Amino acid sequence: MDRACAARLASSFMTVAHRGEELVTRFYALLFARHPELRPLFPASLHERKNAMLASLVRLAKSLHAVPADGRPDSAFAETPLLFGVGIEGKEAACDVFVELLGSISGASWTPPLAQDWRELVMRLDEDGAQVYAESGRDGYSGLSWA
Repeated sequence: MDRACAARLASSFMTVAHRGEELVTRFYALLFARHPELRPLFPASLHERKNAMLASLVRLAKSLHAVPADGRPDSAFAETPLLFGVGIEGKEAACDVFVELLGSISGASWTPPLAQDWRELVMRLDEDGAQVYAESGRDGYSGLSWA
């Protein structure tokens, strides 16, 4: 990711940052409405999961502002899975829901290229995050633990 892309993503995120709780709440509601088969992957109470997603969004925003000239974000960036807990089978569906909601909340500033940038970023974060967790011996990707 180059600095220009990171700046676009950071700028678009700032348009929805003040509505983070709404984004997360709507994400889970829409995800489970469209994909009820994913609901059993999550605990009955989503409180901790929502807080974890909000924390990931904050880390992501900070990381986007700090992308170096070579385009390689720091290690904290790779440890920011947004779709935590959906498992491999739900990753694309969850990404679609997340990007759709970002667009919905963003309004007129949302564009198809921005949607594609977000989709690529979210999928990359989840892949990188899964790798980080696998290497650490934790099962964070499948949603069984959160460190």
